[in-house]
Amino acid sequence: MKRYRKIMVLLAFVLGTMLLACIERGIMGSLATQKLAERWSKEEEFAQLACYFTEDAFFDESQILSVEWNLVSAMEEASITSENEHGGRNWMDAYSTQGKLVVGSSRGSMEVRAFGVGGEFFQFHPLMLLDGNYFDATDENEDGVVIDEMVAWQLFGSNNVSGMEVEINGALYPIRGVVRSDVGIFSEAVKEEAPTIYVAYRLLEGEDNSLPIECYEVLVANPVEGFAKDAVTKALGMTEENYELIECSTRFDLLHRFEVLKNFGIRSMTTKNIVFPYWENRARGYEDISALFLVLEMICMIYPVCWLVKKLYGYWKCRKEIKKKLQLFRVKAIFKNSYKKLKNVE
Repeated sequence: MKRYRKIMVLLAFVLGTMLLACIERGIMGSLATQKLAERWSKEEEFAQLACYFTEDAFFDESQILSVEWNLVSAMEEASITSENEHGGRNWMDAYSTQGKLVVGSSRGSMEVRAFGVGGEFFQFHPLMLLDGNYFDATDENEDGVVIDEMVAWQLFGSNNVSGMEVEINGALYPIRGVVRSDVGIFSEAVKEEAPTIYVAYRLLEGEDNSLPIECYEVLVANPVEGFAKDAVTKALGMTEENYELIECSTRFDLLHRFEVLKNFGIRSMTTKNIVFPYWENRARGYEDISALFLVLEMICMIYPVCWLVKKLYGYWKCRKEIKKKLQLFRVKAIFKNSYKKLKNVE
């Protein structure tokens, strides 16, 4: 009974570790904004990176073309074409900044949180559509907006409002789609629960062209570990004091989780004047949760590892006796086979 009890405890710890790993995988898998590389290709290696700028950097849309040209040049030097052999792209980018807008309808108006976006923003942020579709953030006409369900209900009393129009700065813009309010575990802490509208960057920028980009995101082929991050760093051509570059596609890997644990007490301290958008704040919170799950998993594995080490040590200590028993077993097997052969001959 004592022996069976030990085996049951061992199985309980192993199953507990597996359960914790499954729960962690489920929680981290809900972060769609960090999973573009995984969604983009199951066969080829890609890296997803996000760059957040300080207010002093004043990174604006005029610098995007320069960064893109530098990035393509770095890929060509590494013999990576802009398109893969299947005709798909080997890189894409997006950018965004946050502000406020007064949005109106026939029922009234309200001030909302606004994200001015460009590039392939909705590839990096696949918000759940309740009605309609996304607008093309690369469209030069900047025609159309996407609102969340909170704005839709307050201005129209319904989610099914794609095709209708909202008034912004005295002009009418068609609603291309309605998305579910992007909330998560840390919604209240990072102020996610706010009426939100997504518009073209130039619409939010206005006529004075004075609104800097806060977030630049890129997906790029990564044939060798570290290539993508180095290429983006060189393409930006800025000092590290002006930005923070994060590799989203590896932020929940084992080594990175150990890095989070290593800097757990100081990782929230920074001298950079950077205001992270809600999706990055949420991801950083999930990083902490992932690191804590790692601690629990390691605690659960202490007993199984100790049991295994003890067994291996016992086998090593009795290796001579085990060797003799194995030899004796082989001799018995040989005699048994010989006896069967002689009996068959008779």
